[in-house]
Amino acid sequence: MKHLLPLIGLVMSLGGFCQELMWESGVLITKKKEVVVGSLVYYAAHEAVLLKHPDGSVDLFPSRKISSFRFYDSKADINRQFICLNKKDELSSNNLMEIVLNGSVKILRKLKFRGSELTTAEDAEEFYYFVLMDDELVSLQQFRSKVLPALLKKFPDEIASLVAQKKNQTQPDAVAIQVVKEYNRLVAKPNLVASVN
Repeated sequence: MKHLLPLIGLVMSLGGFCQELMWESGVLITKKKEVVVGSLVYYAAHEAVLLKHPDGSVDLFPSRKISSFRFYDSKADINRQFICLNKKDELSSNNLMEIVLNGSVKILRKLKFRGSELTTAEDAEEFYYFVLMDDELVSLQQFRSKVLPALLKKFPDEIASLVAQKKNQTQPDAVAIQVVKEYNRLVAKPNLVASVN
């Protein structure tokens, strides 16, 4: 019940303001694998999504009921996609994370300040970044020690070459994202089984 009180407060505070909210077209998938289509508002500070159905009714989805959701952010002019992680660590109460880079290895991010909203975040410094690989969530700051060795094991020549090319760059997070992007490209690349003469 104590988890519902902040959400009930959110709904009550929004009461008459639902018409004034910035509703975006989106899709939400529940933990029960139900697909819900409508207009939505994402509240990062409350780990919740308001979803307006075509008939005008509105439902509140707290993070514990969400598997994933996506929407077009008209203000930023990008498509945003989020997943809900069920982790028993420091993210247990903050488990909705935005996908920055999708693939077999994902780059995820989360707002640093729980009171912030996505619409007010203006640069990359306002987020914590993570790598999700084999269902393990690792801070992007630990990329070199915890993630890179696994990527090198699968594609030693290609990944080592890219890391060598980027060794003088001053932004290690940007390099890590480029390495993960290349790894995902290599994993998705079709392998030839036989040559054609």
